[in-house]
Amino acid sequence: VTIEQSDYIIIQINGSGPQIIERRIFPKTHMYLDRGENSEGLSKVLLPTEMQMHFNPLHDFDALRLAIVADTLGTYTGQPQRIEFSAGITRDGGIAPYINETLPFEIPEKRKPTTIKGQVIAQIKTLEDIGALKCKLKRRAVSKDLETMVILDSKITTSPNLLSQVLIRIREIQLEKQKYQQPGERPFEVVFLYPGSKTEHAFKVLATEYGMRGYPIIKGKKYKVDDVVSIWTNGVDHQVTNLTRAGNKYAVCIAEWPNRLLVKKVGNKAEGLQILIAQGEKVPKAIVLTSDFFHATLKENRLSSVWDLLLTDLPTKQDLKPYLKERFRQIKEGLQALPNKEWMRSVNLIRENFNGAADKHLISRSTALVEDLTEKSLTGAFLTIPNVRLNENAISSGFEMSLKDAVLEVMRSPFSDEFADFICTLPPDEGRAVLAGLIMPVLVMQQIEAEVSGTIFHMDTITKSTNLVTIQAQDGVGGVVGGDNRGRTLTVIFDSTTGEILSRTLENGVSQQLSVLTTREATLLTEEEAKRLFVSARTARQSTGEYPDMEWCIGPDELGEESQMWFVQFRPLRTSKKDQEK
Repeated sequence: VTIEQSDYIIIQINGSGPQIIERRIFPKTHMYLDRGENSEGLSKVLLPTEMQMHFNPLHDFDALRLAIVADTLGTYTGQPQRIEFSAGITRDGGIAPYINETLPFEIPEKRKPTTIKGQVIAQIKTLEDIGALKCKLKRRAVSKDLETMVILDSKITTSPNLLSQVLIRIREIQLEKQKYQQPGERPFEVVFLYPGSKTEHAFKVLATEYGMRGYPIIKGKKYKVDDVVSIWTNGVDHQVTNLTRAGNKYAVCIAEWPNRLLVKKVGNKAEGLQILIAQGEKVPKAIVLTSDFFHATLKENRLSSVWDLLLTDLPTKQDLKPYLKERFRQIKEGLQALPNKEWMRSVNLIRENFNGAADKHLISRSTALVEDLTEKSLTGAFLTIPNVRLNENAISSGFEMSLKDAVLEVMRSPFSDEFADFICTLPPDEGRAVLAGLIMPVLVMQQIEAEVSGTIFHMDTITKSTNLVTIQAQDGVGGVVGGDNRGRTLTVIFDSTTGEILSRTLENGVSQQLSVLTTREATLLTEEEAKRLFVSARTARQSTGEYPDMEWCIGPDELGEESQMWFVQFRPLRTSKKDQEK
């Protein structure tokens, strides 16, 4: 059943029965229920809210009942189940779900990440467009470096019968073209791009039947004929990026990052945000001024030779400290201007991706190649600057800074006497590696005016045991992303295996043990919000193999209308084998 809006409800089933742990709103999608997609007893149910215009919506009771059905079928068959259902009016005038079909649900397996690069050669809106595509393929040689990509219009994908006809006819073209390929030449194949999640299930079923590949694209993203497109996939998650429109080598948009191999361009902090996006978390809009931008800035200020000497002409350990401090001083004092052409292109990208960026606060953050690593996080070593304005004329107080000044300040932050002292305490090889990693891409993010914020550690912060998940919350921005930790503090500790809450401690001058989390006003988090954070930490642990240290906040959504949960940082925790055994 296709509807305009739907509730997305995650229900967890354990020994004490089913329990709703999350609700979200998603635009234009199908109603469905999956058991097993997220593993460990998580079920997904989509329920309509458009029904409120006509009659009462489905109740939590109905959602829980559907989850029990999915769980029972999954247990009975030994295989995760997908249940498709409709909502209908009962004899007494109420509304209840009716099960239409049950199907086994195959959980895709992750594989080694690959990147597919192709060019859009046609957009199919009607069956007549296929004839034009056939003629175009005859005239045009297929590039050896690029896949052939075709965009399917929503009019095609919303009609299974029409979609089937299109796929059959293009499959015939594909097979005919393969007859004439040269020995050793890559087999000709069409890769499809199709809109949104509401047609994803139908396309996957038909594409599998005809042996074809396709990837859904986000509604509203523009793709045109001749655009070059990159698709990063690991068999489960994928990202489609329009390289023709995604920016330039000096600035890239995190949400449109084509692959995870660009860490040397964007730094580890930006790579951590991309991990969160890939697992479905809500991350503020962000642009990275890349390592190429950093080197262009060095060149603009005639510092390239100083930088080269810093990496290649190191003296003995006895003379290292004064040498580093002198080189650091030269770089720090010399970073006075940004390269004009590259800066203007970057500002234009920020304006395109941040609605109303000129009027809103941004935050400028370091994302150096040497920080946020498993073996050395260097937490707090480099600058994060909040209350940044893109429009210099909008600065109203000494607490605000222009984006240009903030970017330069972040770039200067590694080159201090204190950091030179720190490098001199390291073994020689490690010190050289840290120096090489001081290349400083800069992360420019939307600043969230948080009501509550905090951290998630996949360990006990005191005993270092990784069998526990510790969630800490503070009023306002707290200690997150340049904030100041004041006011109340809540600490919630989970058993990482069972998901059971072991303790809830609220501190506001005195320490208070809580039996339950009620409202944000009273206890900073609700029970559902705490469990939602725990699920995110466990998902990050499963998808990356690392024990996560994550930062989050609750603040206005993109429209500024309702509160929602945002994730603003991911980095791996440094743990020893002894910590893990605890």
